[in-house]
Amino acid sequence: MSDNKHYDYFDREITMDAQVVFTAPKYRHLVTGTVYGFTPKCVRVKYLNDWNYGTKGCEQTYLSDPSFLVLAPDELQPKSENAYVDEKL
Repeated sequence: MSDNKHYDYFDREITMDAQVVFTAPKYRHLVTGTVYGFTPKCVRVKYLNDWNYGTKGCEQTYLSDPSFLVLAPDELQPKSENAYVDEKL
């Protein structure tokens, strides 16, 4: 993993395990995926492909320029490990 920060289309920082929205490779519709790694210039995303030859739940990966990604809304982002404790306070 590089020390470089990566920013989405709206110039928001992309972090590990963040949910992102992007156009499916070779298709025109939007899908959501999870960031699982970084290269010095790109972001590695995994997503479920169930719209073509893949079986339901077929996980695929995608290497993307970060400016082609958009962070998903906050309600889709993973909660912190202490989220349950924070909600109780």
